[in-house]
Amino acid sequence: MATRKTGDDLTNAIFSVTRDIMAREGYQAVNFARIARESGTSRTVLYRRWPSPFALMTEAIQDEAHQVQGKLVDADFSTGSLRGDLLEMLTRYKHSADIMGRTYNRAILGEVSKDDNTDVLTFLNQIKQSNLFIMERILSKAQLNGEINNTTTDMVKLLPFELLRYHFLMSDEPITDDFVAELVDEVILPAIMNQQR
Repeated sequence: MATRKTGDDLTNAIFSVTRDIMAREGYQAVNFARIARESGTSRTVLYRRWPSPFALMTEAIQDEAHQVQGKLVDADFSTGSLRGDLLEMLTRYKHSADIMGRTYNRAILGEVSKDDNTDVLTFLNQIKQSNLFIMERILSKAQLNGEINNTTTDMVKLLPFELLRYHFLMSDEPITDDFVAELVDEVILPAIMNQQR
């Protein structure tokens, strides 16, 4: 008789099964009954920890991204210039989006359109706050370095993330390093510097 998994072993099994189902069949195929069966646990265990399959999918995908390159919010983007920091941050953000994959990112659109969309709205608000925190750190360093003087609005702080997310969701074209550089040089930096007048 197989030993029932517990603790980290169980969590890793649940995450692995969730990611595998998503990769093979799409997010619509992810449900607690199937994950419980394939990971060797019960639906009760899953319901106790995650309010919905979407919440579980989110944690499973984030776990993989964090294993590969750590948490974006903890990263140090110290290149010595505002432009360099923005390029470094958006390159890391792009890699995280690539790891999470279009299937998951497009699942967000499907979840937002549901009547009961509390989980995804909570998640998006958490992402927004994390993104603001990341940009505030970068812009604070730029102020200390004398590159900018004035504060920047939240709309401009969120602009790089929202533009990349839009491209990732709506286009099948890959996000290249050239695209990131063009985004920084032609959109983000001009928007930041426009608020320094």
